[in-house]
Amino acid sequence: MQAKLTIIQGPFKGREINLGTKGCSIGRASSNTFVIPDITVSREHATLVLKGNEFIIIDKGLNGVRVNGALETSRQLKNFDVIEIGPCAFQYSGNTGEDDDSFKDNRRTHEKTVLRDPEKTLVH
Repeated sequence: MQAKLTIIQGPFKGREINLGTKGCSIGRASSNTFVIPDITVSREHATLVLKGNEFIIIDKGLNGVRVNGALETSRQLKNFDVIEIGPCAFQYSGNTGEDDDSFKDNRRTHEKTVLRDPEKTLVH
């Protein structure tokens, strides 16, 4: 299984985002891999990048990124770390050496996910 984020709080709780080898960007702007149109989310809020075999989250915005409750500007992620961005909380799962490059819900990787209406719509 490859590294992934699982939404554990907020819109689309239970969905998974495969990070693959490219990671992802999270923010309010449509140019992000994962878009959260919420005023508490910066246009370019955070980026997850692969360094060696581990992912690092980098805060790109002014609204802050919390990892396990602590404000962070940059941090290497470990299994089960909880990342809070705006109304969403994600749980990080790192590489385990198995091969699985799918989203739990749509079997495609690195597609833009847009949270339009938290109660109704997921757009890919």
